[in-house]
Amino acid sequence: MNKLEELYDKYCALEDKKNVDGNSKEALESVKQDGYALQYISNPSEQVCLEAVKKDGYALQYISNPSEQVCLEAVKQNRYALQYISNPSEQVCLEAVKQNGLALAYISNPSEQVCLEAVKKNGDALAYINNPSEQVCLEAVKQNGNALQYIPSHMFDSMISSLPNSLKLLSPSKTIRELAEKTKKTI
Repeated sequence: MNKLEELYDKYCALEDKKNVDGNSKEALESVKQDGYALQYISNPSEQVCLEAVKKDGYALQYISNPSEQVCLEAVKQNRYALQYISNPSEQVCLEAVKQNGLALAYISNPSEQVCLEAVKKNGDALAYINNPSEQVCLEAVKQNGNALQYIPSHMFDSMISSLPNSLKLLSPSKTIRELAEKTKKTI
């Protein structure tokens, strides 16, 4: 029997058993092979949960009341695991957006620091920020010029004055507004 067949047999056996004890060696070995095996384990220990999310961050969806450490490991493995955390901590949010700024879409009421990290990684993350600060907007545009389309119109003039002279256009406020409006229409 080859290794793949052996793994498949173990997984099927676990699936058939359902409700494997969460503290058993069998549970730990199962999630090390496939994080999704966690769904068949009753009352998984912290160690089993950690191993499962290290293997696959999406396994977080099978954990009720995950610890901070489990959440952090889950988003390290897969930033989109953030969607399975009801109230992520600042540290968990930062870890997710450092991997991909667009993970900001799964964070309600992100802090200024989380917003800054998100737009530094991907300027388009600005689209997920309700009331961005001027600093966040500037960082977003520095990272990706297309982020202009997400800047609130009342911020254009003050932002233009912050740009280096080499980046200013003849009629900067009007030109940037037109560019942003044109970009919005084409999307």
